[in-house]
Formats: sequence, C-alpha cells, structure tokens
Amino acid sequence: MIVVTVTFDALPGSRDRALEILLGEAPEVRAHPGNLQFMPTRIAGSETGILLHQVWEDEPAFTTYTAGPGFAAVGDALRPLMDGPPTRQVVRGEIA
Repeated sequence: MIVVTVTFDALPGSRDRALEILLGEAPEVRAHPGNLQFMPTRIAGSETGILLHQVWEDEPAFTTYTAGPGFAAVGDALRPLMDGPPTRQVVRGEIA
C-alpha cells in the first residue's frame, strides 16, 4: 500500500478553483485501477491551504497513474494557482 499526502497553498483567491480542479479529477482517479482513496480538502485554519490524501494498492498502480495524461493535465492546471511548490509525503507499507 502507498499513502500519498500532498499539501500546498493556493494563491490568494485561488483555493476554490484549485479544489474544483481536484474534485473534477476525483472520479477518474478513483476509477483508476489500484486507487483506494483520493480526497482533496481545505486545510482547516488556513485561508489558502489544500491537502490531497491518496491511497494506492501498490507501487505499479501509483506509478501508472502518475505517468498518465490526467496527472500531467491536473498538474498543469494547478501550478499557476499555487503559491510555491507542493510538499509531498509518501509512505509505503503493508496493511497490518
């Protein structure tokens, strides 16, 4: 299993649009083989913060997703809305 957490700050006034992009992509990502969870949300207490929590069955599923055109398109749409680069944490392990 792979758990991926991405956080970033949107430019002032851009958080709703960034969430709209992520939520628009959510059904496609959730239908991707090996995706167990894809959940974008606002970071509580922040005017601009966004957190994206993903869970994948395994490395090949995650790698296939990140190599695909949907991942690239979302990145291209989000980058101009970001106030700096995102932070990504990846945890790999087995279900206990």
